[in-house]
Amino acid sequence: MTIPVGIDGCKGGWLAVARQPSGILEAAILPSLLDVADRWPDPMIVVDTPVGLPMDGTRPRATDGIARRLLKEGNTDGHRSVGSRVFPAPPRPALEMWRGGMAYRDINAAMLGKKLTLQAFHILNKIDEADRQITPALQNRIREGHPELSFLEAAGKTLGPKKRSQWRHTRIALLRTLGLYHDDLPVMLGRRKGRWGTDDLLDACILIRTAQRCIAGTAQHIPETPETDTNGLRAEIWF
Repeated sequence: MTIPVGIDGCKGGWLAVARQPSGILEAAILPSLLDVADRWPDPMIVVDTPVGLPMDGTRPRATDGIARRLLKEGNTDGHRSVGSRVFPAPPRPALEMWRGGMAYRDINAAMLGKKLTLQAFHILNKIDEADRQITPALQNRIREGHPELSFLEAAGKTLGPKKRSQWRHTRIALLRTLGLYHDDLPVMLGRRKGRWGTDDLLDACILIRTAQRCIAGTAQHIPETPETDTNGLRAEIWF
């Protein structure tokens, strides 16, 4: 039976949470994205990392723009700057320059169009791994998600900032209702400092819901007709 798995990058590697058919949740920090298949046979994986990169900074991914719009449309409580929760995926030339050892400032000096955000620069190692390991064929089983869109789908509205205690508790309560969180998960992950954060765990948990929806055939992806990059990867976010 296909196992839904949500994954978020963390300092210690990849934080993965899976839900067994019995409802039991399992969590682990894995060194490689593809280690998931060894841990949980026949997985449906939804991961929070860009898959399918733009050619340059002059043409950002359509999926990122639509994701921002959906978060703004769902922002019925009037939270500030919800669109900024979706950062632009780095262009492929920026990734290639990073692979060549170039520094953040030098990459931006050489780039055309929109510059690389510091947030994107700091996770280029995760984007690099996903780009090297995910093939067009594997995209049927490893799909890009975004936790904020998954929370929007589950809650029916855009939630408040995850860094605030009130909204963190709201996320945990929602996940408990969905059967996607219990207090043993942090214990399974072990030492927190320098390895993983609570946000990483909650993001991975909600991505299980999107993986469940992918298995059931009820998940949505944006845009409806995704563009493909030079590696043949579809630039689409599932929720």
